[in-house]
Amino acid sequence: MNISPRKIIASIILSLLLISSCHRKSDHEKKDYGDWVYFGVYDKLTGIDPLKDVSTLSSILSDVIFNGLVGIDENGEIVPDLAKGWEWSEDKKSINFYLKEGIKFHDGFVYDASDVDFTFRQILAPSYSGSGNYDLTMVENVKVLDNQTISFGLKGISNLFLFNSIIQILPRHIFENDIGGRERFLWNPIGTGPFKVVRLSGSEAVLEANRDYFKGRPFLDGIVVKSYKNQDEVWARLLTEEVDFCLPLSPGQVDFMKNNTNIKIYSYLSPYYYLLAFNGKNPLFQSRKVRVALNQAIDRDEIIEKILNNHGRLCSGTVYPYSWAFDPELKPYSYDPATALKMIMEEGWIRDKNGILKKNGKPFEFTVLIISGENQSENLVLSIEKYLAEIGIKIKIQPVTMGELNRKYLFSKKFEAALFSFDSGIHPGYLNYRIWHSSQIQKGLNVFSYQNAEVDEDLELVLRVGDRIEEKKYYYKFQREIFDDPPGVFLFWKEEMVPIHKRFRGIKAGPEKLFVSIPEWWVPKNEQKYKIGPN
Repeated sequence: MNISPRKIIASIILSLLLISSCHRKSDHEKKDYGDWVYFGVYDKLTGIDPLKDVSTLSSILSDVIFNGLVGIDENGEIVPDLAKGWEWSEDKKSINFYLKEGIKFHDGFVYDASDVDFTFRQILAPSYSGSGNYDLTMVENVKVLDNQTISFGLKGISNLFLFNSIIQILPRHIFENDIGGRERFLWNPIGTGPFKVVRLSGSEAVLEANRDYFKGRPFLDGIVVKSYKNQDEVWARLLTEEVDFCLPLSPGQVDFMKNNTNIKIYSYLSPYYYLLAFNGKNPLFQSRKVRVALNQAIDRDEIIEKILNNHGRLCSGTVYPYSWAFDPELKPYSYDPATALKMIMEEGWIRDKNGILKKNGKPFEFTVLIISGENQSENLVLSIEKYLAEIGIKIKIQPVTMGELNRKYLFSKKFEAALFSFDSGIHPGYLNYRIWHSSQIQKGLNVFSYQNAEVDEDLELVLRVGDRIEEKKYYYKFQREIFDDPPGVFLFWKEEMVPIHKRFRGIKAGPEKLFVSIPEWWVPKNEQKYKIGPN
């Protein structure tokens, strides 16, 4: 049979069209809408206020309820969010933000520059008593130029301001002429984000998809957060599939969870460094030599092996090991208890006949705060207690809730030491400035009263220069300075293991916040479990 070239070409074209059609259909069907995700936690919800939140749980909920003028991508670069762009003046002392149009709050009110103005002025007000998440001390004035344009005048050149523009924007109309508005807002927060609050209490949060979200509605219909007594109960609920995922597993649970065929474990090196942080105003910790010695008194290799089941990496400072700003030549302190003891005794401490270190008749002892209910923290502090006891130091362990830690101890600076993890920040200059610069002691996040003039200078310079080579130079210098004059005992970076039900797709596991990727999570129609959310 003879087939003409024209028919052959037509056949090829038809085949290509069919293939193309199949691909388009496949792409269209690739992500389905529907289903709910149930998230198990072991801490009570305390309401949500993005200008004051410091707890992990409140912060991760804020991230899907609100938006800022800008966001930070996984490479640490500033990207537009509610703003479509910005423009610096020639002298870099003022900046105009141009806002996206047509964006609505969850209650239907249209967002504009007056909402941005209102939000920033809350933090600029002398009466502001937030947690210190944001620093606007460099702002001289704020001007609304029109509904879609707002201008900020600065006291000087500051790259820090652009990173503070991640401030999540509040709806001005909720608070106008409403004296009790903020208290009600804690339990009924309204933002512009991908999910909106249906119900919020100390034990449960129900959020449904914002179908009018300006970046496109989430694929899931909603999120349910359930609070339980402790980690063990959360894991039990995960195994019975009453919840779909929880915050990272403890290393001891990983192998057990791997046997569950309905759970998939996502792993990554967390950008949170574990630190036994000291109150710098306490006389015990004012000697640099003593703080260095305490770093050498603890066997962190053994801690990583026994407590983390080797799912961790030694820590030498506050910059994430996979960051472009990380100095690979800076090696962690080695375990050397003999040298540690010698250095402490050189500062006037003497061991008595029982081996207890004393100075002026007072023993070297202090209290360490830990988050109650965290099994890993409890095991970790017990190991630290053992190592320090070997050189004559006694510690007391005091478990507290996250709310108590922030409200009663840290920000009032009424503590001696605290053990928990710190966010290194995808952009390392922003959070390091907020936590370790001495200007942040009074109203910022430097609750540890850490002061080092050279650290201050490095952090100021790194936020003023725009050249990546210059930035790296100052970051390397900063890391050396804070290593040589440590604010506490640098412990480890933890490899996180997050268990999530296998039906969910589109999960981005990495140093960026896992919860932020939930708007991209989806479940194939034939695997969806929940048609509606909780009653």
